[in-house]
Amino acid sequence: MVQKGLRVDGHTDWPYYMMREGCGLPFACLSEGAFTVQRAAEGGVRLFGTALYCEDAFNGPGSAGMHLDHLLALTLERLQGLSILKAREDLEALRTAEGVLGTFLILENADALADDPARLTRLRDNGVLLVGLTHAGSNRLAQGNGIETASGLTGVGRGVLDEIKSLGLAVDVAHLHPRCFWELVGSFDGPLVDSHTGIRDLCPLRRNLDLDQAREIMIRGGVVGVTFNPEMLTASRPCGLEDIFRHVDLLVQTFGPNGVALGSDFFGFDNLCQGMEHIGQVGRLARMMASHGYTATEVEQIMGGNWVRFLGELLSRREACA
Repeated sequence: MVQKGLRVDGHTDWPYYMMREGCGLPFACLSEGAFTVQRAAEGGVRLFGTALYCEDAFNGPGSAGMHLDHLLALTLERLQGLSILKAREDLEALRTAEGVLGTFLILENADALADDPARLTRLRDNGVLLVGLTHAGSNRLAQGNGIETASGLTGVGRGVLDEIKSLGLAVDVAHLHPRCFWELVGSFDGPLVDSHTGIRDLCPLRRNLDLDQAREIMIRGGVVGVTFNPEMLTASRPCGLEDIFRHVDLLVQTFGPNGVALGSDFFGFDNLCQGMEHIGQVGRLARMMASHGYTATEVEQIMGGNWVRFLGELLSRREACA
């Protein structure tokens, strides 16, 4: 199969990995792990999401903001030599350039915005396009998937949603408790995305989207990024490449290929999916789709085209709000 278009991985946790491992090198010099520049090239991946993962342990006045500021500074420093998407021109340049690797930033757990909603403007100016209100726990905005009984969006959280909309950004619903998801749908009419998820109908975890949630995202023109994390694909039994395909295929059979995408979550989990141990192997998934009758256009959409379309629309929206 001849690759066309950009291949995109919508979610990686490499900043968390590098902080945890005490690695002081630029990301481009990283030689170990499931997502590196060399392995991205092997897999034909030219664009990826970089998560600013703010651990729940830092939630709260003062500490959340300090942690986010440190994380952002470290991430920007480590990204030297890579293109950060901030405008449509950046995306177009990436599409036409040879051998250039680009990224977009995702705020994962926005508790720090409770202290200072204006911080979001600075984050946007540094390349943040997607904002996730929570991680797994509860914070000052909402509750995440790890909370058994949710109370819903807080008043502060609704105010942050207004700020997200005014800046032309999108909400990443990954990790959001289902109750908070549906309250979000009722109070926020901007673009939605789930950067990394499994499908609850195949793996019954609160963390995963159900098909009604996926439908709502796609109605709004968003994308659902299928993860490579075995915990979200099969729960307990061994996970193989075909399990990633099962989640992709359920979405495609239910909604068509528009809006179906990939978000590996590499570096966000330890046990790897057999046959997809690193991003350099992502072409195997493209070949599996083709072997099941997907057209070349459909494969191209899922492997990156849907992310490119969504990000292009989002960048236009962002510029209109500037």
